[in-house]
Amino acid sequence: MAKMAKTPTRKRGQIWVPPNVLGEASAAPLVDKGYVNITSQGTRAVFVWHVTGLGGPVELRLGSATQVTGIPRYGDWSRPLGLFVTNVQADPVPGSPSQAHVTVEYGIQADGGGWFNNEPSETEPAQIEIVSTVQSATTNMHLAGPKKGQQILVSHIVKDEEAGTSTLVEQGGEIAFEDEMDMVIFRRRENFSPGVAVPNGGRGSSRMYRRHTNATVFMGDVAGTWFCTKMDGYSDDGGVTWNNTYEFQRREGTTLIAYTDAEAPVRWELPVPGWDTLAVYRDPETKEPIKVTNPGEVEVVQNYEHAEFHDLRLYVP
Repeated sequence: MAKMAKTPTRKRGQIWVPPNVLGEASAAPLVDKGYVNITSQGTRAVFVWHVTGLGGPVELRLGSATQVTGIPRYGDWSRPLGLFVTNVQADPVPGSPSQAHVTVEYGIQADGGGWFNNEPSETEPAQIEIVSTVQSATTNMHLAGPKKGQQILVSHIVKDEEAGTSTLVEQGGEIAFEDEMDMVIFRRRENFSPGVAVPNGGRGSSRMYRRHTNATVFMGDVAGTWFCTKMDGYSDDGGVTWNNTYEFQRREGTTLIAYTDAEAPVRWELPVPGWDTLAVYRDPETKEPIKVTNPGEVEVVQNYEHAEFHDLRLYVP
């Protein structure tokens, strides 16, 4: 039984060329033909090789010229340039059928297998997406109306039949409501994954920002307003560059307004940053929050550590 011919296999950027076509072909760079162009859109590099010694059928020579040893393949990564091969083109040399000029262009690979010229950067402003919605939450303060900022209070009258007295008892209350939720998502192609720190004074790893709130003014809001919910990334080029995502959720702070328990009550206020919690003393018998009348009965609890989000250089302030 006759053996079946083996089907040739090809790697990325290669075409199948019969061995007798390449012959003794060789390639040498034409140093006076290449150039590197650096603009605000990124870096583009072009280099040209002179191929000689092509043989075989004329219709296969240009294709085989791109496969000569020394010619970069489509999709190859150039570590010295920090760029990918984005295009390989072979052109005939007039009057010399055994020769060709192969032009190789370099750029940056884009999502989905396409190409673009923007270089990865940890300092260029990122792509920004805004999401505004609502989420369920609870509060122990009035959020609107004439009592905005004051503690929610419920009261009842306790009667002592034997003594013939009635006492008004007030205690704190808590309600569920739909809180506004603003989220900002930044996306940027970078040289490093979120899991590692950028050297030479760049940003830290995701552990330094995720589950932290802003330490200073961020996107126009005071410290403690923005919470980093996610930092992740993926690479479509084997870890050479990274498509990173940074997500932040906003929660506006409140201010507790209360009055001292006196004949002439004195108003006092306590700021509560957005991601902190207001803890109120509870009556040991009823286990319910008491009516707050002095600062010692309430405490602002910081739930998360702060981080300097400006180190991420995500936007132009």
